[in-house]
Amino acid sequence: MNRLIATLALITIGSLGLGAGCAPKPVSSQNTGDPLVGRDSVILPEVTPMPTDLVRAGEISVDGAAAFATMTVAELALLQAQTQRQYDSAERVLASGAYLGDPVRVVRIRGDEHPGVLGYDVGADLGTGFETEYLVRFQDGGGDVVFEIVGEPIQPGRRMPSMFRVEFHMQGGVDGNSVVLNLGDEGAALSELGRADLPPFTPDDFAHRIGVRYEPGSITVLHNGEVVLEAVARLGGENATAAILAHPAESVYVLSWTFEPLH
Repeated sequence: MNRLIATLALITIGSLGLGAGCAPKPVSSQNTGDPLVGRDSVILPEVTPMPTDLVRAGEISVDGAAAFATMTVAELALLQAQTQRQYDSAERVLASGAYLGDPVRVVRIRGDEHPGVLGYDVGADLGTGFETEYLVRFQDGGGDVVFEIVGEPIQPGRRMPSMFRVEFHMQGGVDGNSVVLNLGDEGAALSELGRADLPPFTPDDFAHRIGVRYEPGSITVLHNGEVVLEAVARLGGENATAAILAHPAESVYVLSWTFEPLH
């Protein structure tokens, strides 16, 4: 995790899983004594067909401006809405006061000088490929959300890149939304591999489903199920660590996150 957080110094960021689960699944997180770190969280099934766990198997940690937050299932459904119809339905359920299950935990990242970080030790070699997806909801002003993965370089000297970073810039207005893909090695300046503008939208309106897929030779980035950026790349690196970094204007919730190595 320290390796990955150190890369934050490379880029200043200003303004963030695959298939639905059918049953509650416990997720534990690393306990380092930091009061921001929670554990034994449970993400219950949602109204919308989204993944239900923060990283399907393994442990996550939170750092910086990120902290675990507890809310009711109805409140979670409201934040997860991706359309007006879903939002209206969740609002009716919330107003009814119906009991839908025990309180659940998500991750909240507050507006701060430093970004909030969710970390996950993948452990696998980057060369095998992976796919990841996460659901986020901004509140008040949009912001930046980043997916980053870093592997330990396999050999010194000339080698394949061992990390890449996908940055989603979601502005408070309807314009200025974009996605940028950077590639490089741990501890070195990153190079821009590609960028694309996103259609006008207000980030606060609904939740955003962001997906990243790497297969040896190609990277695909998706926003709400639509491919928004594709690039040619081949990575190499052992014991990979993945992270979601967010720097919101006010706050952002990470409502789900799945990660699957491809073998």
